[in-house]
Amino acid sequence: MKYELLQDFIAQRRQEIFEEGKALANSFYLASEAALSEKSSSRRTKVGTRVRMIGNSLVCEWYWRRLANPIINGKRQTKIFSTYIRIGKNGRYSTGRFKSEPQWARIMIEQIEARYVVLRGISKELTNLEQSLKRLMDWDNPR
Repeated sequence: MKYELLQDFIAQRRQEIFEEGKALANSFYLASEAALSEKSSSRRTKVGTRVRMIGNSLVCEWYWRRLANPIINGKRQTKIFSTYIRIGKNGRYSTGRFKSEPQWARIMIEQIEARYVVLRGISKELTNLEQSLKRLMDWDNPR
């Protein structure tokens, strides 16, 4: 039908922005892992990022990683715990939250977050478009 092309476009574009967000998160993860392998602790970051789809919404999040060494079954094990950072009211993360991070991480966070803002905006507009399309279809095909 005539609306299927638009529905397919919305679904395809959602997948594209999700894949782009995942690629950005993976690039930050790889840079973090490279910094962990260095002997200098001043290059290590405690920040991580994650991109996922919840329903039809794109979610790009930043979090703090904490290491803990609990004793489990008599053995000390290293566990990583995450505390998600709250997003600002303007739909973006404040760069001030990351001021204690190494310079390379702050630069990457600023660049990635700038793109995340765009991806979140596209996702929001795709949702608005989808809702408008559903209303149009209801008007066009009354029951």
